Amino acid sequence: MSVALLPGRFQPFHRGHVAIAQTVVTDGHELIVMIGSAQEEVTWENPFSASERREMVSAGLTAANLETKAIVAIGDVNDNSRWVSHTIAQLPPFDYVYSANSLVQRLFREADYSVSTVELQNRQVWEGAAIRQALAADEAWETALQPEIVALVRRFGGPERLRKLAPK
Repeated sequence: MSVALLPGRFQPFHRGHVAIAQTVVTDGHELIVMIGSAQEEVTWENPFSASERREMVSAGLTAANLETKAIVAIGDVNDNSRWVSHTIAQLPPFDYVYSANSLVQRLFREADYSVSTVELQNRQVWEGAAIRQALAADEAWETALQPEIVALVRRFGGPERLRKLAPK
């Protein structure tokens, strides 16, 4: 069976990410999830740690009855010319990449990977920055996440953390 990579920061893991993972599996691939920017945590753009994100990804995929070959957290190298080789050295082998990020798409295509451009669904609601903003502003955010992820975000102190991290 072929294997597909789903890279992302997952800040937090939301229903849009689940939809992409479902597409990977529906397309007949085993799934590897790569948690990027693993070294980043407790910042506005990256409020959750790699271990918190791993827990969210695992819980969200389990709730959706989706199995993964692996969930791997990888730190940044901040060098596009080395990023793909840095990434693949830390992952099990894979054949395809599913991403909506144009830079990720370009870098993997340049490395001769088959890349599936992901069409984002319900982007106004299922988007990490919008969810983080809603968490910080104490606005509705729960519908963008599965109930299991809502519980984890609350357990991690997500609303309070994002209120403290919010740009002034």
